[in-house]
Amino acid sequence: MSLKIGIMGGTFNPIHNGHVRLAFQAYMELQLDKVLFMPSKIPPHKLNENILSDDIRADMVKMAIKDYNYFEFSDFELKRSGITYTSETLELLTSNNKNCQYYFIMGADSLLDIEKWNRPAVVMSKAKIVVAVRDEIDYNKLNYQKEALTHKYNADIYLLNMAKVHVSS
Repeated sequence: MSLKIGIMGGTFNPIHNGHVRLAFQAYMELQLDKVLFMPSKIPPHKLNENILSDDIRADMVKMAIKDYNYFEFSDFELKRSGITYTSETLELLTSNNKNCQYYFIMGADSLLDIEKWNRPAVVMSKAKIVVAVRDEIDYNKLNYQKEALTHKYNADIYLLNMAKVHVSS
């Protein structure tokens, strides 16, 4: 029996209630065994931004999820050196944990940009993609992107049934 593990990745600069709510919705709707909150070491799309230290971001994440026994802090990316790519993280996780099915949780804006990521085919082959509507992204546009990626990459993409989260960091 494989474990269903959600991954809530991001800079978490800072973490906020929208992240926690999104992870909770994914946990409940997909009946996940747990959700890993995994801060990025050096995200490639934020190289020139002022990002808090790893320790501060880790402490904020731990405090934000401490009351949820099905959420778990993961320093998997923080322990790595250099730029952290989701494709590499998922390759490492899936090769070391054969009994897990990973669900990578993201906002709709990320799904629209996923083909700009490092090796998007690897990301979509190593994890099911879980998407929440974010900002003011049109649902039809999001659904079109879901269908296109499913066809092009054989991706397994799930759109969460939740109200839009009007918070971002």
